[in-house]
Order: sequence, then C-alpha cells, then structure tokens
Amino acid sequence: MKRFRWMVMFVLMFALRMNVCASEAEEQGPHLVEASIVTEVLEWGETVTALRLEYSEEIPAISVPQNMQYPGTVTYMLANDRDIVSVYVNNSGKKDDVQVKGKYVFLNLGLESENYFSYTSYVTFNPTANRRDQIPEFQFYQVNDIETCSGAIIPASAPVGDHSCFVSTTNEICIGTDDFTYFDYENIGYLLYIPEGYDAKDANLADLPLVVHFSAGDYGYSDWTGKYRGALFTHPDCVVWGMPENQEKNPSFVVTLACASDPEGGWGNMDFATSPLQQKYFGIIEKIISDYNVDTSRIYAVGLASGAKPMLSMMEAHMDLFAAQMSTAYDPYTIYKDREVAAEKMAMFFEEMPCWWFTGYEDNSRTAAEGIDTWLKGERLAISAADVQEKYGIPVYDGYGEEGELMWNGQLRGAAADQLALDQIAAAEAMGANDMMTSFIPGSVCYAAHWGWNGAYTNATVLDWMYAQVNEAPYVLSE
Repeated sequence: MKRFRWMVMFVLMFALRMNVCASEAEEQGPHLVEASIVTEVLEWGETVTALRLEYSEEIPAISVPQNMQYPGTVTYMLANDRDIVSVYVNNSGKKDDVQVKGKYVFLNLGLESENYFSYTSYVTFNPTANRRDQIPEFQFYQVNDIETCSGAIIPASAPVGDHSCFVSTTNEICIGTDDFTYFDYENIGYLLYIPEGYDAKDANLADLPLVVHFSAGDYGYSDWTGKYRGALFTHPDCVVWGMPENQEKNPSFVVTLACASDPEGGWGNMDFATSPLQQKYFGIIEKIISDYNVDTSRIYAVGLASGAKPMLSMMEAHMDLFAAQMSTAYDPYTIYKDREVAAEKMAMFFEEMPCWWFTGYEDNSRTAAEGIDTWLKGERLAISAADVQEKYGIPVYDGYGEEGELMWNGQLRGAAADQLALDQIAAAEAMGANDMMTSFIPGSVCYAAHWGWNGAYTNATVLDWMYAQVNEAPYVLSE
C-alpha cells in the first residue's frame, strides 16, 4: 500500500512539474530550442559547413538580416574563427532549402581557403589517428532582436561587442552520414542505407538495386560514438549513393563495411577463400538480399583505391553476384603484380560484366614503390585496355587516345563533367565496348593525383550509367 502511495505521489509530482514547465515555456515566449552543428562530406572529407538554429516559432526571412555592406545590419556573430556567409530560414530543417519563413535558421559558414593542400585543417577527423572525435561546440551571439511571424520578439542575447552572453551548440547533424544505419553481423559491423519505406521485405514493394561499397583502409576509422563510420566521413564515394539527389532518380540500398581495421585479416587478399573478412562481407550482402527488397539483377560493386583488391577477389569467387563494377584510383597491375595475369583476369571480368576504371593519369601511388615497374596508373589503364583487346579480342574504351586527347579534366563538375561521361559512353557503345578506362589530365585532380575518385563519384552521369546495368541472370542466394 505504501508503495502504491509513493507511485501516486510520483505521478502527481511529475504532472505538476510538466505543468510548471509548460507555464515556464509560455512565460518564456518565442525562444531558441536547439543549436546544432551541420557537417557535410565534401571532396576532402567531412567538414562543418553550417549551424542550424531551431526556434519555437516561425521567423520571416526579413527578420534575420546578415548584410555586411555599409552601414550593415547583422543578426548573428560567431565567437569561432569562421565567417557567416549567408543566413536563411525554412521549415524543412534541411540545409540550403531557402524559404520565406520557418522555424529553422541556418548560418552557412565559409571556408578560409579552397586550397586542397590545407584540407586537413577543415575536416572533422584526424587522418593520422584514424579517428573522428566529437566536434567542439560553436558559440554565437544574437546581436539584434528578431521579430517572429506572430509579431513576438526574441530579444538579442548580447549587443554587438558584448561577449558576456553567448549560446553554444549542443548537437551534430551529419548530412549523408546520419542516413546510414549501423548493424552487426557475426561481430562485424556494417552500415546500410535503407530507402524510405523499405525497412523490411514486403511483397507489395518493388525491388531496388544494392550498391556494395568496397572501402580502402578508412572503414576502420572510429568516431566518438564508438562506431566505425570512416567509410562515410573520410571521402564522399560511399555517401554519394545515398544522397537525395541520387536517391530521387535511383532509389537503392547502399552498404559498406564498418569495423576495426582488418580484425580477422585478409581484407586486401586476392584469395577469397583465405579472407575471413571478405567472406563475412559476402555474408552481409546475402543477409541484406534476404531481409530486404533487393533487385538481384542490379547489384553493383564500387571501390575506392585499394578497395579494388577485395572487390575483385569477391567478384572472382562469386562471378554471378554483380551486374557491374566501378573502381577508382587503382589498376590491375598493382593488384596482380604481373602483366600477363592482370590481362587474363581483366578479360575474365570484362566478359562477365560492364566495368569502368578511373584514375588520375600521373597517380604513382603503389607503383614504383612496390618494385613492379615505373608506369603511372594512367599508363597502366591504357596498357591494360590494349592487352585485353590484343590478346583476348575484347573491345575496351581506353580513355587516353593517341596523345591523351581523350582524358578528362578532373576539375569539371556539373553539366560539363556530365558531358564528358556522355561522350565517352557514346564512343564506347559505338565501338561495341561495355568496358571503359578513364584517366584525368595531369594536374587537374585537386590535392593529389591519387584522388581521382572525386571526379568519378561526383559525376551524376557516371552513377546513372551504373544503375543502367542489369544482370541477365539475377543472383540466387547460396544455400
């Protein structure tokens, strides 16, 4: 009976407290609810690009001016060493969605420099420690009153020049990265992008493609939550498949590995049978096929740099699994260490599925250092294309030409870059080639020639090409 009385008292006290909180909120009037840091995975990695301020009432855009032209009227000032380049409002809570009113105010932040050589000063992670810590809080001031749509006033937190009253961020919003869900499979983690409405297998749903991402070593980067999400935040090559601009055209599942770096050995092996981690990743793929509405005629393999090694290893062991393959910043001779073997293997893959290889022409990573030869990666792709055509009679678009005239400008983005891809696809089709090599002109790949993946995975036409490939014999789950 005493326990029952205590429970009744607790409920009454809780209800009273809720009423007090409601009264306090009413007395407080319109106010800031939460301030969040917003990050995006740019071409050099995850970077803080904005702050999102959520208010309790809608605010008209005209009430938050950020006009730096003389005499100038500003609404917000940062204590951090970053510039506010634009301020806008919306009700969606999404960055860059500019509306005339809304409960969310975004402060878009500028970068000190677009110099790729100093990119490490921007990113949220430590490339040396292979870790991403929680981002230190941003502090800002509201220096002028804000009038809401209802006519109420949100008073300034501090006048210009007075830093005695500041507001701090308390949350992180990671665009792209947050859209992946972490799962565990036999003590191996993986990250899965699940399209909206596809949380479980449903006979009433259409089957969707599955993009299988093969990371280089960054799958083992951990973050402050204890999860291994490095394949998402170190480069855009994985998250790009789950971004709204791609999913609106090409809804699909996307999976990548998320565990301590090679905990069981063999991620980079070229023998699937001796790689426990590759085998478990294959098990993850089959589990996704079993649990969700996956179109087994449209399973795609995409790799970043040395992720090409486990990708080709799995492709050879399960040749019926993938409908197409794409690799960036690697080459077959670096993988197989032998020109004859490389030509034989590539011919085998080319006969089975469409393949597209990209590289910065002068990329010399893992070339001369391994004592194989002194060829640059662009030279290796051109030689590979010639070897396969000459020895096996398989047409391959080499993407170089006679004097490099077919190479791409790696700095192009948007429509100009799309046109490069459209032209190459058309040229390959004209010569009857399903398989292509693409090199970027020396000096046109920002930061380093090895970063040729950016020119590939930021190209919407390249992604569309992948989704257009269909396996004539859909994959059947192993027993």
